Amino acid sequence: MTVKELLEIEEIKRLRIMYSHYLDGGDLDGLVDLFCEDAVCEFGENYGGDWVGRETSRQNYASYTSNDI
Repeated sequence: MTVKELLEIEEIKRLRIMYSHYLDGGDLDGLVDLFCEDAVCEFGENYGGDWVGRETSRQNYASYTSNDI
């Protein structure tokens, strides 16, 4: 495994940790900033199907959190 590959793995780990941190903490701005502008979150129909883009993801995450954000 190359140094580049190891660094990429560490970046993925960091993103996973930050995703959980922001979601658990109710920081939706921080959460959606982790996504690129045209990100697609694939969810089942019970959760609105596919969410495309940061703003759609932010709105939908907000509707499924128990925090008042």
